[in-house]
Amino acid sequence: EVIGSWGGRIVVVDDGSTDPAAVDLFSKAKTLGCTVLTHAENRGKGAALKTAFSWCLDNASETFVGAVTADADGQHLVPDILATRDALLAHPDDLVLGCRDFSADDVPARSKTGNRTMCLAMRAFFGMQLSDTQTGLRGIPASFMRDLLSVPGDTYAFETNMLIEAHNDGMGITEIPIATVYENDNEGSHFNPLLDSLRVAAVFIRYALSSTASS
Repeated sequence: EVIGSWGGRIVVVDDGSTDPAAVDLFSKAKTLGCTVLTHAENRGKGAALKTAFSWCLDNASETFVGAVTADADGQHLVPDILATRDALLAHPDDLVLGCRDFSADDVPARSKTGNRTMCLAMRAFFGMQLSDTQTGLRGIPASFMRDLLSVPGDTYAFETNMLIEAHNDGMGITEIPIATVYENDNEGSHFNPLLDSLRVAAVFIRYALSSTASS
């Protein structure tokens, strides 16, 4: 649905998927004109994003502004993807975050608790006032994409490192409201509540230890 409205290139990353249904989807994406980049084995969301960033930068035109990232689990609607694009065009030097409303009753408890905890942590450690730290719908300026290629993290923790990098670079952050969609209690997400939460927590632990050592 987004293809007819996008007006630019669409890059899809196959992060080592072995699901036959996914293989069919990637084949359909190619038929529709998308560029499909494939990892031989699963490397994690951060690695998938870096692969996409690298391809975009290598194939960018002189007018390339940046990219919009969207997850493939059904959470991000076409109008919100297009709104994120428009926000990036209006604020080409800002990191754009598509932010969900976690106050609704139908939001899964693990998502609501996880986001609230992360927002508090980002505020406590970095003074960042964010309403959705875990959103995968983001508008990323081209210059920042190049910086992100050297930012550590190949898993979900990479998206947290992205926010910290933006803070350290003094980047503006533009938040726009998007629909809050969870299909089948978010069963389609590959986020591991225990393992990936520990990886994200490690980001803050490393920062705390680094700050303590510097002091």
